[in-house]
Amino acid sequence: MPDASPNQFISLIKYAKYVFTDSFHALVFSHIYEKQYYIFNRDREKSMNSRIKSLMSLLRTEDRLCD
Repeated sequence: MPDASPNQFISLIKYAKYVFTDSFHALVFSHIYEKQYYIFNRDREKSMNSRIKSLMSLLRTEDRLCD
């Protein structure tokens, strides 16, 4: 939902059963709210992938990265 407000964005994650995303911030909030999440690589923004992969490595959730 690209037009979600910040509050809507957080609420969508907070009340989700699963989160499937390519967003760094969705990854962060999914972890905070202890959600099951899976992350997709961003084809259009390679620099974002390194930030996501670094955080997933710190969280030891690399197995949730989908190509």
